[in-house]
Amino acid sequence: MRPFIRAVKSDKMGVRILRRLPLDGLQGPIDDQPVRISAASTLIADERHLWIFSDDRLVLHKLDWNTLSVSLFPLQPDGGSVPLSKAIKPDWEAATWVSPKPPERRLLFMGSGSRPQRMEIGLLSITEEGMLSLRRFPVPHLYDKLAHALAPEGELNIEGVVWKPDTDELLLFQRGTAHYPNAIGTISWPTVEYCLTDPERSASILFESVQFYDLGQVRGVPLAFTDATWHPQKGLFYVAAAEDTSDAYEDGLILGSVIGWFAPDGKPYFASLSDERGNPVPIKVEGIAPDPAHLNRFFLITDPDEPCCPSELLWVHIEGLERYS
Repeated sequence: MRPFIRAVKSDKMGVRILRRLPLDGLQGPIDDQPVRISAASTLIADERHLWIFSDDRLVLHKLDWNTLSVSLFPLQPDGGSVPLSKAIKPDWEAATWVSPKPPERRLLFMGSGSRPQRMEIGLLSITEEGMLSLRRFPVPHLYDKLAHALAPEGELNIEGVVWKPDTDELLLFQRGTAHYPNAIGTISWPTVEYCLTDPERSASILFESVQFYDLGQVRGVPLAFTDATWHPQKGLFYVAAAEDTSDAYEDGLILGSVIGWFAPDGKPYFASLSDERGNPVPIKVEGIAPDPAHLNRFFLITDPDEPCCPSELLWVHIEGLERYS
């Protein structure tokens, strides 16, 4: 058995839900055509907007969280606003800034790697004038290396990616199941970028480290990574969901989600998303991003696993982290 680190349910850290908003009936680019966001899979934030990916559509949503107006950006030339079936969807599950500041910001997004059509990485460049330039890279050989390192006894399922600005590294979050563990792999971002333009380099790619995790359980169902983010003052956070499924492809019953934080010593602690009575809220949180305007506030986004149902945007406050200093 591979050695792993066990996450601890925190008695110091608390999560308070401030607001819940179904992402339906939003103001879109065409006045008489309201926008619904469903199957949300990850999000990242800038000073004013949330950039939201859906795992079954070839479109990126840019949501102004003050006005709740939405801009739509196709991720391929023919649009992509129509939901795709599970068998052919690109499964964008992970995104991060790799150059977050003007004059040209760059956003990296990744497929989960759980099927051949999901072994793709995208780079979106955004100028100060708001112009977007997109490049997409099918990189099956790179995903083969990721699978060998992060899921040696199971199926690859990348659910989060975080760029660490101090080291210029990517942290890749592998979602585990009841049969194999969660994992985080650390790899040089310049090395990955080279592989995008020269796929032959994938054969020699090396991870700086790989660590496996037991994230705990909700009512006997293991928690598994669903996303992660880097907070400039607080460090590394993750979200995990307890979904009663045995593999990386099929959906299952959702029993609850948690927010986790890695203490300075690397130990993960987590707190449940709970109602007023302390019972787990049975929602699947698929994305997390820090609110740039509030130190301890985060955005979360959910996936109801039903295309006809909108995702929810949550504002949450996390308290108690200072008790670990």
